[in-house]
Amino acid sequence: MSRYRIIRMNFNKPNRAVRGMRGLTLEQAQAHCARPDTRARGTCQRCQYAQTPKQRDSGETHCPTCGDLLFCSWFDGYDED
Repeated sequence: MSRYRIIRMNFNKPNRAVRGMRGLTLEQAQAHCARPDTRARGTCQRCQYAQTPKQRDSGETHCPTCGDLLFCSWFDGYDED
């Protein structure tokens, strides 16, 4: 059975493994990455709108001002260990 590790994906720095998050099952890795606290809050590149944590946790993906997709500076993903 395959095991997975959590990787912190960054847009302006190298990606890195998250300490203590190795040897996970696929279900555990997917559950971790689905949590709202495993990604940065979104910002809009066009109008500089920034989400509050409550808006991020609600799953908001588009800017309410201009409708553009929100940009996150980091998020957690998984990779085979």
